[in-house]
Amino acid sequence: MKVAAYVPVVLWGAILIFIGGRSNVPSVQTSLPLDKVAHFVLYGVLGALAAWAWIRSGRTRGVAAALLLAAMLTGAADELNQRRVEGRTSDMADWLADVVGISVGFGTMAAYSARRHGASTK
Repeated sequence: MKVAAYVPVVLWGAILIFIGGRSNVPSVQTSLPLDKVAHFVLYGVLGALAAWAWIRSGRTRGVAAALLLAAMLTGAADELNQRRVEGRTSDMADWLADVVGISVGFGTMAAYSARRHGASTK
């Protein structure tokens, strides 16, 4: 296992937890679900980085499942953390946007890599 491949995903996860713990996150007052879009995009990056780490470390299915679970638990931890932050709320819909973003990001990166390099899972 190439440990260095996991550094970007761990750092990005830490950044997400840090942002989630801030009470002064900028927001736009609109009826559009921009909050959910932000969750989808930010956690989509986490999913893509997790896939990139998985690809670089050898593409074993057990590792893929563990990475996806860890990313989803990061989103859950972020939402639980927000309960204690003044001015923030914890929302199941935000976590669902995280999970969808993670899944799309991971799947897109894995498919792109497989198509580009003709790789298959073990």
